[in-house]
Amino acid sequence: MDEKNSQSFLKVIILKLYTSSGPNSRVVKMFAIEKEIDLTYEEVNLIAGENRTDSYLRINPFGVVPSLELPNGEYLNESVAICEYLEEQADFPKLIGDSANKRATQRSWQRRIELLVSENIYNAYRFSVGLEIYKDRVHCIPDAAEDLEKAAQKNLMIIDQLIVNRTWICGDWFSLSVILLFCALDFGASVGQPIDTGLLNLNVWFATMMTRESVHLSRG
Repeated sequence: MDEKNSQSFLKVIILKLYTSSGPNSRVVKMFAIEKEIDLTYEEVNLIAGENRTDSYLRINPFGVVPSLELPNGEYLNESVAICEYLEEQADFPKLIGDSANKRATQRSWQRRIELLVSENIYNAYRFSVGLEIYKDRVHCIPDAAEDLEKAAQKNLMIIDQLIVNRTWICGDWFSLSVILLFCALDFGASVGQPIDTGLLNLNVWFATMMTRESVHLSRG
């Protein structure tokens, strides 16, 4: 098989995503749906501890999801890394950017969202509502939960002002950062950390997101 035919063959392979109902898995699902990339899913039940079995630890030694099985039999871990891989598998739409400026802007927003919003929301959940699930799996600090929730809301106040007159996060184009923020906020709303009703721009943005097909197809 020559190189051209080999590349065409790889494009028709349907990749397997090891996934869960959590927000990080949903990021990859939404990204793939927006890119119109078909994936097969294998559910990993985190509550039952399937992510800590020997068979899954061979896929991801850290026992987290999602993980993507590649055509060569290797596994790619971490949601953003998986999305970057999928970005290269379909030419359109470009969700990480089609220029140096757009890619840099997107990654800047990506890091803001991950460090200032997502991690605060997720850890606040692990240290409070999800404590019974996570107390024997990760180092939990219950006393920090309230402050983490406040930190997330404080940073969302800044984002609320930064997105004035923007259709999406990076401007007028739909990006990975949009998906990351939506998944974090939708998860937060489901575990007692809703968006402050006073953040008008974010609430309008969130309502707009709720109309997208990928939001509904990626549930569960």
